Amino acid sequence: MWVINGAQEQRTESAKTASLDALSLWDSAKSGCFRVERKDGLFEAMGNPVTGFIVHCAAHRQEEGEWRILGSIVGKAETEISIPSGPAYAPSGVVVDLETAKAALLGFFHHRGPDPELTWTSGDQVLDLKFG
Repeated sequence: MWVINGAQEQRTESAKTASLDALSLWDSAKSGCFRVERKDGLFEAMGNPVTGFIVHCAAHRQEEGEWRILGSIVGKAETEISIPSGPAYAPSGVVVDLETAKAALLGFFHHRGPDPELTWTSGDQVLDLKFG
């Protein structure tokens, strides 16, 4: 059973299509955190297609050490993203465009966690950047 922003979907192909369509139109300032769940795995995206997304993923969400953030936390440059409480700033290396967020989402469907083909960062700072 997949859960996409609270809606249940039994079939994986239907869940993929529904979640990709929803992410393409998602705006966290209006709708909060984008979430796709399966068992203990969780994919989260905060932002929108215009400003970009911060993507978190975990195969086992209850274990803090399992959380990953898409991209890398390097440098001091920041990018503004849209969240429910208003604009927020995050390291530019972890703000990804819609196509990259979609690739990570498809990887979550396949791997039930972070896609090992993509660049993910782990560590204490990952949870500091969870806005949802």
